[in-house]
Amino acid sequence: MDDKKILQKAIKRAILKIKNGSASSEEISAEFATAIEKYFEHKVSNEKQAS
Repeated sequence: MDDKKILQKAIKRAILKIKNGSASSEEISAEFATAIEKYFEHKVSNEKQAS
């Protein structure tokens, strides 16, 4: 899975939680933070493999 797909998937999850009203603002923030973390972990991992 490429970097953008990982980020998009996590953001969609957070948006669904917002739409369902099933998450507090802390949970939504945590979801976005996790998405960004996973994105950069994956990106760094890919860059290390390429070099």
